[in-house]
Amino acid sequence: TTVTAVGFVGAGLLTYEQSLGVIFGANIGTTLKGWIVAVFGLKVELGVLSLLLIFIAALFMLIGKGVWRESGKAVAGFALLFLGFDFLKEGLEGGANAISLEQFSSSTV
Repeated sequence: TTVTAVGFVGAGLLTYEQSLGVIFGANIGTTLKGWIVAVFGLKVELGVLSLLLIFIAALFMLIGKGVWRESGKAVAGFALLFLGFDFLKEGLEGGANAISLEQFSSSTV
């Protein structure tokens, strides 16, 4: 993301100030994502949580007006993020047992 933002500044598609927002947002988002997975990933079923959040977001977006509708969009974004985490967690669980680091010789590493 940083390289892309720098390229966009060089091409004149983004200003320097706009690129700082993109870079800071990407870096902070990546850090928060790791913390969310570390704190909640093993204790909470993210798939169930995300479906509940999607339901709440849909209610906000359908019934709410103004700030409530926009809040629903934000909640929907987090819900989809959690749903993606759940897909990643389920997809990687099978591969965790397939590869063992003990297979590799210490002389080749």
